[in-house]
Amino acid sequence: MRKLFSTKRRIVATVASVALVAGIAGAAYAYYFTAGTGTGTGVTAYANAPTINQTGIAYNTDASLAPGTTATVNFSITVVGGATHVNNITLTGWTSNAGGCASADSTGYGSEASWFTMPAVGVNATEPTGTTAVGNTGTITFNDDGYPDQQVCQDATITFDYTSN
Repeated sequence: MRKLFSTKRRIVATVASVALVAGIAGAAYAYYFTAGTGTGTGVTAYANAPTINQTGIAYNTDASLAPGTTATVNFSITVVGGATHVNNITLTGWTSNAGGCASADSTGYGSEASWFTMPAVGVNATEPTGTTAVGNTGTITFNDDGYPDQQVCQDATITFDYTSN
């Protein structure tokens, strides 16, 4: 009987088989160990402007503010869309239902802007979504400037404007 493969053909077949196995192994290695790059996305929170609510006022004399008196105010903070850090609550201005009685008016004796003042109320807390009562209170003072012009605010309802930072 004749040999099926000659020595030369056996060598070529062996080399081809080794090359084929090496090629398959190399492809498998490349499949599992190649380097690559990619990207991903995510959504971050946005700066939420909280709403400052005056929830109560307690007059320290009588049942109203008069020049030279103070009142204690309570607050809550409403946050929509994610937690927000609040440092302080400050009084930024005021208006009233009486003509000539507002922080933007001027009587000629001075500016009404300084008639009502309040030191900043420290909060320094991260407020969650929803409405949260503020533990600290503020003290609003109706400053007596010594002039009779403050009578324009007599029997007026004052609306105080607040901001936070």
